[in-house]
Amino acid sequence: MIILDMLYFVFYRVFYRIVLFLMFALKAFFPKVAKGFELRKKTNGIPPWNQFPKNTQPLWIHCPSGEFEYALPVIRELKAQDPLVKILVTYYTPSYVARISKEPLVDFYCPLPWDTAQNVAEFIEHHKPQQLLIARTGLWPQMLEQCHQHQVPVSLFSMTFNKQLTIWNRFFFRWLYRYVNAFYVVSQEDYDTVKKINSLAHVQVTGDSRYDQCLYRLNSNTFLKINKDNLQKKVFVCASTWPEDEAVLLPLVAKNTDALHWIIVPHEIDKKHIQNIQQQLPGLPTFLYSQIKNWDGDGVLIVDELGVLASLYKLADGSFVGGSFKSRVHSVMESLACGNVTFVGPHHTNNREALEFSKFKKTTIEPVQIIKNSTEVDLIMSRLNKWTSSDKEVLKKAFIDKSGVSKHLAQVFLKIKKH
Repeated sequence: MIILDMLYFVFYRVFYRIVLFLMFALKAFFPKVAKGFELRKKTNGIPPWNQFPKNTQPLWIHCPSGEFEYALPVIRELKAQDPLVKILVTYYTPSYVARISKEPLVDFYCPLPWDTAQNVAEFIEHHKPQQLLIARTGLWPQMLEQCHQHQVPVSLFSMTFNKQLTIWNRFFFRWLYRYVNAFYVVSQEDYDTVKKINSLAHVQVTGDSRYDQCLYRLNSNTFLKINKDNLQKKVFVCASTWPEDEAVLLPLVAKNTDALHWIIVPHEIDKKHIQNIQQQLPGLPTFLYSQIKNWDGDGVLIVDELGVLASLYKLADGSFVGGSFKSRVHSVMESLACGNVTFVGPHHTNNREALEFSKFKKTTIEPVQIIKNSTEVDLIMSRLNKWTSSDKEVLKKAFIDKSGVSKHLAQVFLKIKKH
């Protein structure tokens, strides 16, 4: 096994450097790649990950990008249980830098070093991390190897598998998983998958920390320019919609403005997209959220501002989550957490909660309803009418029952730190 490991790393080092060279050579054609190199550029000969005090012994948390949403509730609990603990967050892609930089609970943040033995070893020797906690995914061979060499424990949390195991990824995972000390996975199915790859792995089913983050976000109060007392009918939110979703939904909206209060929250809020939506609702009064003082439920409300969708879900009885008639459904978590019956189109299998709650049997109808094509869109009305206030409360409780993951994980990680 030692000889095989050596062969793997020799091959990886050569392959990785070739890929890195090609990325650098072609960065002018790919803005995100160029941004990645810019973020890792040295200043006065010092790489960004070494521009912090030495030997702070932080808990090192790696979040490749949006996985920061998995890590944030854990960070919140770590700080609550041990206010003196230092948190160092690394990321890979630049898309989440702005969000991470605004989080006061993060003491240090920087891009993950390029995955070479020298870079990672230098990073570890500078910071002396207590342990490495990886949010969901983002395993890099040299990162794991150097943690092993420097006796830095590695844990993977909120881990789940979205793809079936093949002979190729099984081979790759078996190599990498030998360097992970503990796996904290979302489900029993994930537990079984890890054990198939490495029967000796330390694995626990602890759940998904995003439930904690979802409920935390929903508990924050956002002012809405809506007169709630005037909403006498059920409220339906068309959330994060793309033109492909709107082509299916808007004819339904046009036919049923007397039956429901309709709120449309497009994913892209540029002027052209908003005008396109309005043109598909001829003769109907439409109100732009940015231009009103207080919506009283008349016509159709089109939300052309960011940051209010979570609060809108609190007003709703049902929702349609967009992307699902395009290619990939957006998150259904916040809609479900508010107790809303949630409709999705055919492209929803990328989302664990959409799959799980389409089979939930404790409510009158399943909380996630699948609309396969435009001919089925009228089913939204009849199925929404079947959704009761008691169903809403049952669904909310199901989400609360899935929370508390982050508190448990923080307790586990702080015990590792103390040892």
